[in-house]
Amino acid sequence: MSNSQDLLALAQLFQEGRRYWSSPDGVAHWRAERACLGPVCERMHGLHSLELGMGPALADMSPIHHSMRWAPTVQLAELPSTLVCPPDALALPDESLQLVIIHHLLEIVPNPHRLLHEAARLTSDEGCLIIFGWAPLGVAGLSRLSPAAGAGSRGVGSGEHRPNFAIGWHLSISESSG
Repeated sequence: MSNSQDLLALAQLFQEGRRYWSSPDGVAHWRAERACLGPVCERMHGLHSLELGMGPALADMSPIHHSMRWAPTVQLAELPSTLVCPPDALALPDESLQLVIIHHLLEIVPNPHRLLHEAARLTSDEGCLIIFGWAPLGVAGLSRLSPAAGAGSRGVGSGEHRPNFAIGWHLSISESSG
């Protein structure tokens, strides 16, 4: 992250995301994603995992022994073991994790490609990197491509996080795995 203002903006979006995930629509969306993720997590083995996102834990059904969560600030950390650092400078060694989950975070970080690079760097050769995201070609996603879309058009508060996107994602996953 380039400066403390970026971190404060991310912390605000993170809090807005938590509000969504605690709403009835967010809980329903989370349950659908968790149901899809369950069979993958149950097959994972190893010592360490990391979950980057704003919602409740998704990977707690995994047999991986040590599961960590991430937060942008100490104030937003839910547990003492929460990794608190900029998302583009994750303070862990290379290839140290068997499971990394990025849960609807790429849409709100200033440099999503850097977060992806960090997540890939942390994932071991035998590990798994799982990415959840909103429909990039949905109405809100396409509007971000227009020249009129400014910095304020990105993130949780912009209306991108709507349950109908979850339905399209869930149907896509169901069709491809069936």
